[in-house]
Amino acid sequence: MYSFVNIDIYNALPSYLQNIIINTYTISGHGSDNSSNFTSTNKLYLLSTKEVWGSSIGSDSATDSTKQLDYYKNNGVTMDSYSGVVKNYQGSLNDWWLRSTTSNDFFNFYFVGTSGYWYNNLADSILGVAPAFRIG
Repeated sequence: MYSFVNIDIYNALPSYLQNIIINTYTISGHGSDNSSNFTSTNKLYLLSTKEVWGSSIGSDSATDSTKQLDYYKNNGVTMDSYSGVVKNYQGSLNDWWLRSTTSNDFFNFYFVGTSGYWYNNLADSILGVAPAFRIG
């Protein structure tokens, strides 16, 4: 997924957009086979649970390492009000992956369902992506 987002999707963007996207330092949670969170610097990245809903979700070990993004905060997204998280692609609502894993196993990641609520599923499930980026 990392390569798909940071190579395939990024390279498909127009050059004028590539030229204004800046690096973002991200911290991702770990599964049961690791003991520390993962860090990376990316042009495009998947969101964490806290960056979307603003509060701890399940067992995401990186919850204390980030904050809710202004976009979701300004749209009133909370654990009780999440319609602002729904993504519509070509007239169809779609599930989309987050970068957060459940820290109590090694194969489930969180995703956003078509209602805007969070779920987790096997990492080999076919879902959409909604990469984030910063312009600077």
